[in-house]
Amino acid sequence: MVATIRCGENSLSIYCLGVLLSLVAHVILVEFSAGFAMQLAVSIAGIAVMVLAATLLTWESRFDRRGPKLF
Repeated sequence: MVATIRCGENSLSIYCLGVLLSLVAHVILVEFSAGFAMQLAVSIAGIAVMVLAATLLTWESRFDRRGPKLF
């Protein structure tokens, strides 16, 4: 649940990353194997990369606040 919220908070960046990852996934499936196990592995790896990127972007945005820190 938290992962989907983080991906939603950084939707444009995650969309762009997803487009690039889909190209990489296509190349992997064409060059190596297009079996069900490989498709599943590539999909899980892509989701993990997007969640990791969203987590890092959310974490980084907490330290990159503009303006005075009131609390």
